[in-house]
Amino acid sequence: MLKSTARFSVELKTILGHGDKDHIFAPALALFPSALARDITTFPLCNPNQITMEYLKANRDCAPKNCYCAVFALDPFIDWEEFSALLHAAEFNGICNFPTFPGFDEVETNALAASDYSYETELQRIQGFAGDQFKMLILYSSRDQLELCKKIIEEEKVHHCHVDRIADFSPFLDTKQCQ
Repeated sequence: MLKSTARFSVELKTILGHGDKDHIFAPALALFPSALARDITTFPLCNPNQITMEYLKANRDCAPKNCYCAVFALDPFIDWEEFSALLHAAEFNGICNFPTFPGFDEVETNALAASDYSYETELQRIQGFAGDQFKMLILYSSRDQLELCKKIIEEEKVHHCHVDRIADFSPFLDTKQCQ
């Protein structure tokens, strides 16, 4: 298991010149107030994958090698083949599970799991989407989520990043360090 730090970016062109860290491209974050970005992206207020696809279609930017594309793995509506083609066209080497499944208490987690909406399902889908085509940066918000990831995904295929502090996403900077 490799633990990573990463920075969030809402535009690919802003990542250039910041080659010292991994970056997570998440254009949907630009839609929300910075102090609420992490929490708001866990609600079904927008389709972050669709926003990413629209950005990639409109901008034709190429991703630096140190950039992972945010992928909402529990998206029931996305055309995964089209999304994959756009990521390849933009030269992404990796994907990241963002927005990620929040750290709920046991009762909430069990209720959502009954609807096939769980962190385990998210990990299985992101792993399936990544296949042998993309590296993975897996975000987690609790020790339990990290341990589950270690059980599901082979350690040499993944980097991990803890995201409890993403709510501090600054409106004045296009990036924010994960802890």
